Amino acid sequence: MPYQTRAKCHRRQLNRYTFCYTGVPLFTLTFDRFDCLIVPVTATPAFLHQKPDKMRGVQPIYRSFLVDGQKTSYATANLGYTTPFCTAHPVIAMPIGKSEDGLPIGVQVICGYHREKKLLTVVRQLQALIGS
Repeated sequence: MPYQTRAKCHRRQLNRYTFCYTGVPLFTLTFDRFDCLIVPVTATPAFLHQKPDKMRGVQPIYRSFLVDGQKTSYATANLGYTTPFCTAHPVIAMPIGKSEDGLPIGVQVICGYHREKKLLTVVRQLQALIGS
């Protein structure tokens, strides 16, 4: 392959890479305005975990189940609020209460890079506020 063609191909790959990861720098800018984010761990209170119905190689496959009367995939119920924060920002998940059924309800506290002390301070303040 001629050099010029390889260079174009490499530029295309770099552009794809940059496109895929532009969300992380933008997300990091959030912490210029806010000390931390407090977001749900899951879309619902805790639910009983399931065993996989089958395996596809090493990937477990789960059947859908009802959450608040809506058919929901297991992955959506579990990962919808955690996956966006797989960015190496410091994060702590903590319980903040219980549902009417006695199941835990949790939040994630997320701070900017290298702000672990701030994260621990905020979590301690939340614990004092909710009495845990």
